[in-house]
Amino acid sequence: MANTISRTGITVNGIGTTFYGQARFRRDGSFVTTKWFVICWFPFFPMKSYRLRYIEGDENSCELLEELPVDRVQAIKVWAYAFTIVPCVSFILVTSVVAIIPNTVLGYVLATVFVLLTMALGYLPGLLRLRAKFRAGG
Repeated sequence: MANTISRTGITVNGIGTTFYGQARFRRDGSFVTTKWFVICWFPFFPMKSYRLRYIEGDENSCELLEELPVDRVQAIKVWAYAFTIVPCVSFILVTSVVAIIPNTVLGYVLATVFVLLTMALGYLPGLLRLRAKFRAGG
């Protein structure tokens, strides 16, 4: 039987390890992902990368095909995403609570733009993953 690994990692109250990112897809459905040390589910440092393939019928378990050194390009992309979306969400929360520009057209326009930007950033990893799978022929 092949080695299996849980895609969810192990976290307690947001502290522990988890997997972020999927890249370098192959035709067999395998991909490279990176295991991260997280605090409040925020990626602090990458620990190791793996080539995995989902096990049919089980969304959270993968077949471990290969252990790899940390994929630095993937780590930079994960950090870039994390450091982009967290400030956007924080800005939306702060401006909605503090209401810097209350009850003005400019205030509503800025809030709408930042909400739409944050939503677009939320879909970005999924869209990039679909593109990579398409390029790999999967």
